[in-house]
Amino acid sequence: MGNIFSSVISCGCNKVPSKNNDKDKFFKPDIVDLSRNDESVLIIEKVDFCNERNSTNHRTKRFSETTPNLVVRRGQEFKLLLELNRAFDKNSDAFCFIFSIVGEDRPSLSNGTLQALVPSDGNNDNPSNWTIKTGASVDKTLEIIVKPAANAPVMVWKLAIDIKNIRNSSSNSFIDQNLIYILFNPWCEQDLVYLPDEDKRQEYVLQDTTLIYRGSHNSISPTVWKVGQFDKDVLQCSMDLISRIGKISSSNRGDPVKIARVLSAVVNSPDDNCVLEGNWGKDFSKGKAPFYWLGSSQIIQDFYRTWSPVKYGQCWVFAGVVTTIARVLGIPSRVITNFSSAHDTDCSMTIDYFVNRDDDNMDSIWNFHVWNEVWMRRPDLGDNEDYSGWQAVDSTPQEVSNGMYQCGPASVKAVKRGDVLRPYDCQFLFSEVNADRLFWHHNGPDKPIKLISKDTTCIGQFLSTKAVGKWEREDVTHEYKFEEKSEEERNIMLKVLKQSQHVFSKYYLNEEFNEVHFEMDIKDDIKIGEKFMVHLKVTNKSGLKVHRALGNICADTVLYNRNRRFQVKAIPFEVAVRPGSTEYVSMEVDFQDYYKKLLPQAAFKISCSAQVQNTDYDYYAQNDFRVRKPDIKFEISDTVLVEKSVDVVVILENPLPIPIKKGTFIVSGTSLKEDIQLKVTDIPAGGVASTQFKYSPSLSGPATMVAKFHSKELDDVDGFTSFKIGDRISYIIEETIHF
Repeated sequence: MGNIFSSVISCGCNKVPSKNNDKDKFFKPDIVDLSRNDESVLIIEKVDFCNERNSTNHRTKRFSETTPNLVVRRGQEFKLLLELNRAFDKNSDAFCFIFSIVGEDRPSLSNGTLQALVPSDGNNDNPSNWTIKTGASVDKTLEIIVKPAANAPVMVWKLAIDIKNIRNSSSNSFIDQNLIYILFNPWCEQDLVYLPDEDKRQEYVLQDTTLIYRGSHNSISPTVWKVGQFDKDVLQCSMDLISRIGKISSSNRGDPVKIARVLSAVVNSPDDNCVLEGNWGKDFSKGKAPFYWLGSSQIIQDFYRTWSPVKYGQCWVFAGVVTTIARVLGIPSRVITNFSSAHDTDCSMTIDYFVNRDDDNMDSIWNFHVWNEVWMRRPDLGDNEDYSGWQAVDSTPQEVSNGMYQCGPASVKAVKRGDVLRPYDCQFLFSEVNADRLFWHHNGPDKPIKLISKDTTCIGQFLSTKAVGKWEREDVTHEYKFEEKSEEERNIMLKVLKQSQHVFSKYYLNEEFNEVHFEMDIKDDIKIGEKFMVHLKVTNKSGLKVHRALGNICADTVLYNRNRRFQVKAIPFEVAVRPGSTEYVSMEVDFQDYYKKLLPQAAFKISCSAQVQNTDYDYYAQNDFRVRKPDIKFEISDTVLVEKSVDVVVILENPLPIPIKKGTFIVSGTSLKEDIQLKVTDIPAGGVASTQFKYSPSLSGPATMVAKFHSKELDDVDGFTSFKIGDRISYIIEETIHF
């Protein structure tokens, strides 16, 4: 047919002058009386978007539960069926298909926001080009096969079709009211987000439930998070976020690097009034406490309804929402938890504590911190693959980057190699996982600071994510750094410190330590309601002299970011340690000591400060841990079928030595249109609460159910179960055959 439609700039309606008068005539349709029976005029009566077939091929079928529009992935063919008033004649009938981005005032061919496509029988192997061709023609139906470019803008598109009879020059237009959502495509090798492993694509793109790890390095606990990328309004809101709030130009909406960076900014609210407002205090009366959320859907739906920040979130909530938006757009994403996570405020690559000046302790170490990884190639960092793969993205508003609260995408490979000057924010990510912790003593403005203690291994422990295809923890620490104390790890740290050029870094590189050794130990795996012990080991490495050590051991309850809230217990000590020997100091903390001062995440900071008499040696150390809470259990029928009601039983054991007066279970899961609240009465000490509800799923396939429990005495308790929903008809057939 030739390129006779090349002057189109919008949906068959907005025309521009053309130097070729014949082409221009085509785009000014003759007035045709469609009421007359003129078979020379080809009329499109309907466009069938073949949602069932296309969504199956593009792995977008679950979107059909919440939107009637077509959802496809770029770089992959989809089919349309044109229902015509007569049979298609390839010798006389010509089409131009015009795809343009919804909401764009002036879509154009030059920036990729408009595509004017003439069906061609030839092959176009350039993945950067859209292609279209005709398929089978049967009676009054014509098949059209469309393939968006592998770098097409990920947005909402609309379709118009211009039709011309070449023999008599009659023409008309068809404008369809349906929308087409085009997503990233991890199944397409030419797409920058291509992920070659099918199991990983299923997990990181299609899985609608995940695990987020919280707690502390010595008490790791999974929280189930309903990702909900297929739920109502999530797709529409995500598209609006990157255009309306993120303000990414339409021509850049096909670049996953730019999308990921904007995504890290729009999920938090400080500088753009966007999705989620953070709150690390203790007053959540104007919203919902962060540990009450079961997943992302309600947060995104609430924001989409009001376009005002939802209250409230903390790091794992921000990360959960990013996971949802990334997966709905088609970018592979997973949640990463870093235990003993550093917050380096001055880019010194060290976490610096002044033990005698609280006002100078700007750096901090959180019990845990949660961010995301998104999978993509990084052509912006060069042609090689050295920086491609997982990219860290953090939407928790901690530090400003380029004038906004955003962080990443930072290549995980670059972080591991210490290439911290690469964009974006690799310095901050490196400190989070591999900075050295330093304790300084400040003796006054006219005296130098003194380095009294260091810890090169405490930061960045047990980096955790959900394993592929399993409800288990996968440790990914090795992807961020070399083994602690190894030659590679210390060489990378030295490389980074030299790049830092910070005064603390320079001083640290020349510092020496004496031989007196302290070691603090806390027993792991303490269940809430039990007592715990803190032990301090003091070793005298001198072979001649008795050393006397004196100091304090202190236990505080804290938020997970280690902001102090309440002191639980403190004891002073003084011990004399003979040459070459070891002495121990112990502190016992029981339930009555800590219960009324415990915060929802049940986290403690244990610290010790000491001096050795008649020497200039000072010691300071701190550690964290979390008492373990029980898991909510589910009992559900072995056979769960579509549209068949079954009983679901929810169970919780009270671990406390006191009764729980009143409590509420909140349950969410596959095919539950809204959360279910189940109230329970008193649960005696050591007793069990059990309640149930009816469940009738509407879809077959893998399913999950998650629950939270809240009460005055015991809060932030959760649990989950995974199961399979069978198709009722298939089950009946199988049972009949078996019988």
